[in-house]
Amino acid sequence: MIYKITNKINGKVYIGAHKTRNPDDNYWGSGKYLRAAIAKHGVENFTKEILHTFDNSNDMFAKELEIVNEEFLINENTYNLKVGGKGGWHYDRSKRKLSEEHKKKISLAMKGKTPWIKGKTHNEKTKKRFSEIHSGKVVSEETRMKMSLARKGKAPWNKGMTT
Repeated sequence: MIYKITNKINGKVYIGAHKTRNPDDNYWGSGKYLRAAIAKHGVENFTKEILHTFDNSNDMFAKELEIVNEEFLINENTYNLKVGGKGGWHYDRSKRKLSEEHKKKISLAMKGKTPWIKGKTHNEKTKKRFSEIHSGKVVSEETRMKMSLARKGKAPWNKGMTT
């Protein structure tokens, strides 16, 4: 199915494709900015509508590509970051061709932010620690163990958000 999620507060939209047998499965998308907005505003401030349903994924992804194109991505009122047609985790970023305008949009949105968590920056203590780690200074075994344990069971793309 192709679905559209709309933020009732600011009117921004996300259009995505989802393979499912149950259109009412409470799936709210995997878009990075969409998920952050849902976490910020609450799912109750979003609406979801099914735009199209399909018998096969090829037709579904073709329709997503038709809708979520470069022109759609340039729009300020979208949470989408990439053209449609490939599916979230299967998308080959090395083949991605972005317009200069789209690159600027992403760059401006990410200024001063860590690329993996929209809107977050590191404090000076953390920056210093990272600098020491990456400059070859030795990190204690205790610190390594703490860091390892802190990340156990956490997928890098799932930072405490639920669908």
